[in-house]
Amino acid sequence: MLLLALACATPDADPLAVLSPSPLGEGALAPGFELEDVNSTSASFESLVAPSQYLDRVSAWYFGHAT
Repeated sequence: MLLLALACATPDADPLAVLSPSPLGEGALAPGFELEDVNSTSASFESLVAPSQYLDRVSAWYFGHAT
């Protein structure tokens, strides 16, 4: 499954204002989580990884499911 969201706004609008507001409230931190890295080519393979380990770096998180 692939989820893609697109939005349009006027050129002078705040680009983040077109996104839906967070259910957690403005400025709220999302709950922490840890997941096992199951990517066999990753340096952290079979280790627990969490967003808090990448606070000062850009990171992307992909949640995939296959049957």
